[in-house]
Amino acid sequence: MTALAGGDAAAREAPAGQDPPSGPKVSALVPVWNSAEQALEMLDALAAQTWPNLEILVGDDASPDGRTPDLLRAWAEGRGNVVLILREDNLGWVGNYNDLMQRASGDFVFFAGHDDLVPPGYVARLVRAAQDAPDAARVYGDHLLPEDPGQHPGLMHWPPAPHGPTPFDQVMAAIRWREGSCIPNKGLIPTALHRRIGGLRRHAGGDFQSDWPLMLRLYAQGPIVRVAEPLYVKRWDYDGVSARWSSDAATWGAMLDSAAEALRGSPFGWLKKQRLLVILRLLHAREGWP
Repeated sequence: MTALAGGDAAAREAPAGQDPPSGPKVSALVPVWNSAEQALEMLDALAAQTWPNLEILVGDDASPDGRTPDLLRAWAEGRGNVVLILREDNLGWVGNYNDLMQRASGDFVFFAGHDDLVPPGYVARLVRAAQDAPDAARVYGDHLLPEDPGQHPGLMHWPPAPHGPTPFDQVMAAIRWREGSCIPNKGLIPTALHRRIGGLRRHAGGDFQSDWPLMLRLYAQGPIVRVAEPLYVKRWDYDGVSARWSSDAATWGAMLDSAAEALRGSPFGWLKKQRLLVILRLLHAREGWP
């Protein structure tokens, strides 16, 4: 593994004679596997953020295309707030993300999909919302989708994530959500909270939708705050890492078993946990959960 930076830790300090950036520090986590062109578009969008105290962590997961690591290295050169990890061994999406999360030095972290885009004010707007809701477990903005004649014909706005008046209601709403396990997973998460509940967890079926059990664990911790503004553009990379995931009945069952484990580990009482587990089994049995 090679850890490079537009600078090392020392280089990321403010230059002599300049005050360090003010406000909470935010760490963007960008796992990459091939797809360099799309990744560079997202990285350019992150570099254009108006929030001054931003750290960008990029993890190339041993891309086999022979060009992505070199393009990422060239992009990161000279950027003092960028840390680039060039892996010699493939960790998978879960391992790549978790390693970046553990390296983050920000007060907040957010997952920046390598194939997505954000406007220049994305981080600043979410930080303001987080400052207004200091007990929030997650702050996110509305997702936009470009016209996609494949999976999402005509859909231009991803439905807002499920909400509820209490953490228990939030988790129940997430389980019942009409979009199934496709909860928008972008937005700011307090770094200390993320580390306390753990990162993504690979299940028996691999990495497939391993972010959904994480969302359930997160929803059990505190309010989920929506910024009702179009702040995130979701795109699909059909040649990316998720294209390799199996989505057969056994894989769905393994992912839902992982979700059940997240519910068993929630801070709710026994009776509430049982209610959640029953609803999970009933509503998602059609997905192949044994």
